[in-house]
Amino acid sequence: MRVRWWLLSGAVATGLVAVAVAAGRDHADRPACPLVSRWTRSFTNVISLSLAPDGSRLAVLSAYGTITCLDRAGQLAWQQDAPEATRVLAGPGGRLVVAYAPRRPLASSVWLFDEDGRRLAEIAAPDVVQSLALAGDGRQVAIGLRNAVLVCQRWGDHFDTLRVPVRGAVAQVHFGPERTLYVLTRQSDSLRRCKLSGKTLWKLDFASESEPAMACTPDGRLLVIASRVEGNGLLIRTLLPSGKVAWETRTPGRDPVLRLATDGSALLVAYEHCLAHEEYTYFERRLGYFSLGEERIAWVKGGPYTVALPAALGADGAWVVTLDVKRALRPPQFRLLGRHGERRWIYASAAPVLIATSSLDGRFVAACRSDGVIELIEVMSAPHPG
Repeated sequence: MRVRWWLLSGAVATGLVAVAVAAGRDHADRPACPLVSRWTRSFTNVISLSLAPDGSRLAVLSAYGTITCLDRAGQLAWQQDAPEATRVLAGPGGRLVVAYAPRRPLASSVWLFDEDGRRLAEIAAPDVVQSLALAGDGRQVAIGLRNAVLVCQRWGDHFDTLRVPVRGAVAQVHFGPERTLYVLTRQSDSLRRCKLSGKTLWKLDFASESEPAMACTPDGRLLVIASRVEGNGLLIRTLLPSGKVAWETRTPGRDPVLRLATDGSALLVAYEHCLAHEEYTYFERRLGYFSLGEERIAWVKGGPYTVALPAALGADGAWVVTLDVKRALRPPQFRLLGRHGERRWIYASAAPVLIATSSLDGRFVAACRSDGVIELIEVMSAPHPG
C-alpha cells in the first residue's frame, strides 16, 4: 500500500515513547525575511497535527490519545484525552476540536471539545468512521460512514445528530451552501450534492477505479474534483454549486491530492506524474499550480528526488510553501514560491520533518521534526526574488 506523502499526515515518529510539553524558545522579534520561526516546543510521539483555519490554535495528538492544544504563542491552552483517536482537527478559532480514528473498525467514537478543553460530546458512530469535515462556522460536524453521513449541529453545550442516507462508503464529505453536503463515495464512485434530508440535487458518476478526490472552499461556492482517466491520466475539474463545470484540464498522473485557495482563486494539485519510456513506465512526484482567476497562470515542479509537499497556499494564491527533501539536502528545506513559481525564500529545517500542516489561510505552517520538536513558521510578506 502506498503511503500518502501530502503533508506527511498521520506519519508516526518511531522510537519515541512519551508525550512532553516543555518550555521552548520564542522568536518574538520579526527578522526581515518572509519565513519566520515563531516558536518551538518539545513534543514526542506525535501522530497528528491540526492548525485552526486562522492559525490561532494548534492541536497536537499523541499516540497515547492525548490532545494538547496550544495558542498562537505556543503556550498550553488545554490538554485532554481521546482514547484510540488517530486524527485531530481544529475548527475556526479553536472553538471546536475533533478527535477520531478514520477507517478503524474497533474505534468508531468521535470526541468533540470546546475552546477551553471541555468535552462537549463523545459520539459513538454506528459504523466505521470513513471521513470527517467541519463547517466553516465551526458549529457543525459531518461524519462520513458507509451508506450515511452523520451531521452533528452544536447548540450551546450539546449536539443534535441527523442521519443523511447515501449509497457507498463516504470517502470525503464537505459542507456546501444552503444547508447542503458534497459527498464523494467509493464503491459506487460518485459525487453528489444533497440536502440534509438526503434529497440529491445533482450527481456525477465516475468510471470504476477512477479514484476521485475533491476539495472545497470554506463557503462551498467552488468545488474541485480530480479523477483518473484512461491512459494514466488525470481529469481535473472545478464545479459550481449548480454542478456546472467552470474549468477543466488534463495531465498525465495518478493519486491526486488537492488544495484550493480560500477564495477559490488558485488550485494546488500534488500527484504522481507518469513518464513512459520504450521499455518501462514510472511515476515521479509533482506539484501543479493553477490560477483560476482572470490571469491564467500554470506551472509544475517536482522530480525524482524531490517531494513537493504543499504545506501552505496563500489565501489568494499569492504564494506556495513546499517542503523539499531532496537527497542532496541535509536538512530539508521549506521553499517559498511566488504566484508564478519563482523562488522567493528558503528556510532550512533543523531536522527532518515527520508531519507538516498549515492554517487554511496559508499564513502559518506547523512542522513536527524528528528531533522531538514542533515548530510554528509564519509566512510574512515575501520580498522580490534576487
